[in-house]
Amino acid sequence: MSKGSRLIITSSLLRVRKLHTYAYNQLELSVGLSPYRCRSYRYFSTMSDKKYCISYEDVQKAVERIKPEAHVTQVMTSKTMNGFAGRELFFKCELFQKVGAFKNWIDMRNKVAKEEGAVFLSSSQNPDVIAGQGTMAIEFLEQVPYLDAIVASICGGGMIAGICIAAKHIKPNIKIYAAEPLNADDCAKSFAAGKRIPLPHGPPNTIADGLVASVGENTWPIIKDHLTDVITVTEDEIMKATKLIWERVKLCIEPSAGVAVAAVLSDKFKALPKDMKKVGIILSGGNVDLSKLSTWF
Repeated sequence: MSKGSRLIITSSLLRVRKLHTYAYNQLELSVGLSPYRCRSYRYFSTMSDKKYCISYEDVQKAVERIKPEAHVTQVMTSKTMNGFAGRELFFKCELFQKVGAFKNWIDMRNKVAKEEGAVFLSSSQNPDVIAGQGTMAIEFLEQVPYLDAIVASICGGGMIAGICIAAKHIKPNIKIYAAEPLNADDCAKSFAAGKRIPLPHGPPNTIADGLVASVGENTWPIIKDHLTDVITVTEDEIMKATKLIWERVKLCIEPSAGVAVAAVLSDKFKALPKDMKKVGIILSGGNVDLSKLSTWF
């Protein structure tokens, strides 16, 4: 194969029946941001007539903004996984998004900010980003309009807050469940108490290393008012669910995405009413640290 050749890979290992997504926004490091670009933070801090940091109209505007660059991710199904869950599952493959993601990024963020004069925009608390993340719910419900529930992992809450705003507007009776590691269960504790309870200082000890931050101030009001419940799962449940998706669905998801799968396979979720037949699961990423997998097998 000569240098510069174009490769076309046919993924026959992924035998699916539904394809499609609007890409959602992720972490931004923007150099030389103007005050206009930073408007979201100012607007949220001064507004008095808006209950949440975003509205459905903001999500719709995000759809239009990202259309030229949006990557459509597919929805996959698995009869085997349906059998394990006792419900019909639909996997939204956001791990196929064409975005960069890396862990232990704080030192790099500080370095870029210092050297380039960059402004950091939170991937979970910036209203523009939350609205961008909400576009996946619009697309998911276009692909599978008959969903009874959506389950997604939670960290700072940006993704699930955007999903809540969009999905509840389109389909008010849809149920939204947050999935969380038991070892990092600030959202579960907050939801039970009716007030935000951040994690103690220091990173939680969980294999789901993308879910180690607390729900933020911008996302908490949306989560408190729209979530149906929070399902917590153990480290063992996370590992088993992640491996199950690797082996049975042939998708290399990260453990943080496996948390949502583990929640649906949990006894608590299985005990929910059986009329909730069709459940959508957000597979939020595929950032797997392969060097750590030797302990899994």
